Amino acid sequence: MQIYALSTKKKKKTIIFKIIPFLVGLSIVGLDQILKRIFITKLSDGNYIDCGICDMRLVYNTGTAFGLFAGNNSFFVYISLLAIILIFILIFKTPTRDILSRSAYSMILAGALSNLVDRLRVGYVIDFIDFRFWPVFNLADTSITCGIILLFIAIFNQNQKGCGVN
Repeated sequence: MQIYALSTKKKKKTIIFKIIPFLVGLSIVGLDQILKRIFITKLSDGNYIDCGICDMRLVYNTGTAFGLFAGNNSFFVYISLLAIILIFILIFKTPTRDILSRSAYSMILAGALSNLVDRLRVGYVIDFIDFRFWPVFNLADTSITCGIILLFIAIFNQNQKGCGVN
């Protein structure tokens, strides 16, 4: 009976480790899309909202990060699809117990998916966060950036463990 209880707890923990990163990613996509729709309705006539340290300003980006390579939306749709497929493969190849790497991949995936939704739905990425000294970006871009930082931390931690450093 006790062995069964331990086995059941382990299965529940494994399921939670598999599901949580996807729920986080799904939440990011949902929140990013909701915010974009709100700002489209509130800022569509060129207005902006001054939030102190940043403005909320609507920008339509047909390029990539920082607006580079503008006008190549179709190309970036294909690149996004390839990246999304690669990230799915990485998520499923990453051990379930490596929650940090799986979360990082899920955040990158969520950002890529949300920006892809924009590209397919309206033909460009909708950006709205403006720090005035940096190109305008969105929550999906932030998710990708945070996911990459988390991935570097996960890799660093794994390298430290591999070298016997605690």
